[in-house]
Amino acid sequence: MFSQIDELQARCVEQFYCGLSPDIAQGTACVMLQVFNDDSQTDEYYIVAGYVAPRDQWEAITPEWHHVLKHPPRLGYYRTSDAIALKGQFERFDEPSRNERIAELARTLVDHRHFFGVACWVSKKEFATYWALSLTQCEPWDGGLTLAC
Repeated sequence: MFSQIDELQARCVEQFYCGLSPDIAQGTACVMLQVFNDDSQTDEYYIVAGYVAPRDQWEAITPEWHHVLKHPPRLGYYRTSDAIALKGQFERFDEPSRNERIAELARTLVDHRHFFGVACWVSKKEFATYWALSLTQCEPWDGGLTLAC
């Protein structure tokens, strides 16, 4: 069984480096990180932002994160655009209670050193011009930006 896992890991790393210049691939450390992000949009832009960390760091904060989600009123998940608009999971919140819940969730990350924020945005016009047509060939395609970033 372990030989199958080792083979699978080797293929994953091989795929990761596929297409890279040998000058870059040789001597380069491969670091696997996990990201949790949230997408949103304005009239002009698509936006994706979130946090990236090694898997063990996500495992370390997951129990506390879910504990905060379960405080009344209970949240099934966190989505910033719902919080800002007081809709979806946040429709039972007022502004002060929403702000406190966001702060509580943010505090779960504070004691962990290896988290860093990422953000990406693209104008809807540029997205339609350069990305949308090629991405429609990907499955599944729901028109969202997360796949593009």
